[in-house]
Amino acid sequence: LVECSEKARAVFGDTRPSKDTLRELGGRFNRSLPHRGEKCAGWVFSRTKGDQLRAVLGLCVPAALKRA
Repeated sequence: LVECSEKARAVFGDTRPSKDTLRELGGRFNRSLPHRGEKCAGWVFSRTKGDQLRAVLGLCVPAALKRA
């Protein structure tokens, strides 16, 4: 999960197993996102989706979401 701008975050890597879930969260797939000086395939999301993305990807999730 990478911050791309003030308004957007991106997910890179092997996302095929989670593609349907990422799409349901409002993600847009883009084959040529700039990442570490190269163009890479990834999913772009609104910055407001950060906590939901962390939960889906199994990343560190705030305690409030773990209880829900």
